Amino acid sequence: EVRREPRILEAVERIVAKLERGELNAVGCVGFFDHFTHAAACPNATTEPCDVTHWIRVNRELFLATGKAHYLDTLEFAFYNAFLAGVYRDGKWGAHSVRSHGTRHRTAPHQVGMAYHQCCIDNMPRTFVDICETVLSRGKDGALSVNLYGDARGTCGADAVRITGGYPFGNVVKVVVDHAVGQSLVSGAPRADVVRFRNPAWFDGLTLNGKPVTGEWAEAPLAPGENVFRLEFRRSPRLVDSTVLPGADARAGEFERANENPEMKGLARTAPAARLFYGPLLLAKAKRLGVTRTEIFDFKSVDGRGFACTLKPLKASGVDGAWTAEFAKGGETFSVKVCDFASAADADDPENLFSIWF
Repeated sequence: EVRREPRILEAVERIVAKLERGELNAVGCVGFFDHFTHAAACPNATTEPCDVTHWIRVNRELFLATGKAHYLDTLEFAFYNAFLAGVYRDGKWGAHSVRSHGTRHRTAPHQVGMAYHQCCIDNMPRTFVDICETVLSRGKDGALSVNLYGDARGTCGADAVRITGGYPFGNVVKVVVDHAVGQSLVSGAPRADVVRFRNPAWFDGLTLNGKPVTGEWAEAPLAPGENVFRLEFRRSPRLVDSTVLPGADARAGEFERANENPEMKGLARTAPAARLFYGPLLLAKAKRLGVTRTEIFDFKSVDGRGFACTLKPLKASGVDGAWTAEFAKGGETFSVKVCDFASAADADDPENLFSIWF
């Protein structure tokens, strides 16, 4: 296959690595709305869902070709953040460009005179299929591989797998593998009596059936019949300062697009700020949580100031996950409500307010 031709594979891996260094934008895709202009350092991130679809696809193919867990981390970050934030929660439409902050994203325009057609919208179902087909795979040695942990039910060859636990919001995942000894139905390869579990880079630690996991993968034997595995993740919030790259600029006008969205006028940032992560989730301040406009947009950034952050679970309706973020440095403290970025921003509402910047 082309993806396993060594020279081609090396070239693609090097291109992806270069994009990650300079163009991995703040919401998890690459580029600034289709342009490679030092997006990793831009304080105004905006990314097209079409780009997210193909970024996810290239990382999926690289994982299948190399077995490297890093590509699954990259894929997962893009899916839970840049992608899901652009799929509107009513399921009827989506974004043409996902913004890091503002009142709403640029909504996908109908194309070529068709009321139900736009390239980003057309690509969204493909991404959902790609994610589903990435959950399980089989290694060259025949071992079953569990790659993603969102609730799922599926088969890989003759192995039937069920995953529950509410990942990425829950910290305990149950995986049940119904295993039968025999030949794999995947490429005719022999099926080993082994299952591997990815250890995502987002967490402080992982235990498999109570035993600590080291390295990118955990391995366990499979017996005939039902096998039950419990994966428990430990996580803490990660406050990440801005990236500095020579030649990067704010691209304020291109970000606001005030001719299309007048309510965005003046909301572009001119200075960098920090971001807050919890596992693979990018967190955001949101009007949906009752956070004020001043807290969302007009704040003194903690970027580069050495603050620490803790999260306390928060009950909130209308979002998938919510916390109170408490920031502290010496005697200086403050707190603000936060939720997952997708929940904060997945609607076409000019009255909405959200921001990933702190």
